[in-house]
Amino acid sequence: MDLVSLQGDRMNTVFKYWLQVWFLLALAAGIAAAALWNRVPAWVGIVRVPWQIVLVLLVTLAVLYPVTATGAKMQDRWAQDAPITLDGLAYMPYAERSEEGQTFSVAGDYYAVHWLRQSVEGTPVLLEAHTSEYRWGNRIANYTGYPAIVGWNWHQRQQRPTMTEQVWARVGDITTAYNSPFMDDALEVFARYDVDLVVVGGLERALYSPAGISKFQQMAALGQLTLIYDYQGTQIYRVEKEMLP
Repeated sequence: MDLVSLQGDRMNTVFKYWLQVWFLLALAAGIAAAALWNRVPAWVGIVRVPWQIVLVLLVTLAVLYPVTATGAKMQDRWAQDAPITLDGLAYMPYAERSEEGQTFSVAGDYYAVHWLRQSVEGTPVLLEAHTSEYRWGNRIANYTGYPAIVGWNWHQRQQRPTMTEQVWARVGDITTAYNSPFMDDALEVFARYDVDLVVVGGLERALYSPAGISKFQQMAALGQLTLIYDYQGTQIYRVEKEMLP
């Protein structure tokens, strides 16, 4: 595989190679800079002194970045009251997300993830909101390891280029299951992907139509779904398989 196709199809591989390369270059650059600082007696002062000044300036700016940017980055991305811990979920009770102009707490998702881990056996297939990469979509699948209908669709298309149409079809089916006000549309999606659990949280309410979301309560009243979890704004429904078409 040539470098062009490698960059186009598997950028993560390039990133990981480059990370090692930059470490090696940094080691070599440090030694080279020290050598140049003292071993250029042939340089006339008019060249050597400006070069040293520029080098000191560049090193100073490089050192300033982690000192000044770390705090700003923490304030931008971390809730002020969140604990400092190695627990990758501990921030969630203190955090909010904004999607489609709506801001909501993700505390409900935090408690739902813990409940699923403790109360549900096996690997149920999840139906949850789909978003573009690096947003809040597929958060329950990410934190539980349960299978989802799509996952990150770009990574799926990237690693399975011959299945691009199928991936997009799955994205469309998720939208249909949540957006459509018709219960039969949702039941067809449940049956097609053998869905076990349906998640309705702040993310789903922000992304999909109220009519589509409200139908899940109607389906529960008809016995097609069973509400098995409801806390802090996040509901989880179990699909009653005998009711599927």
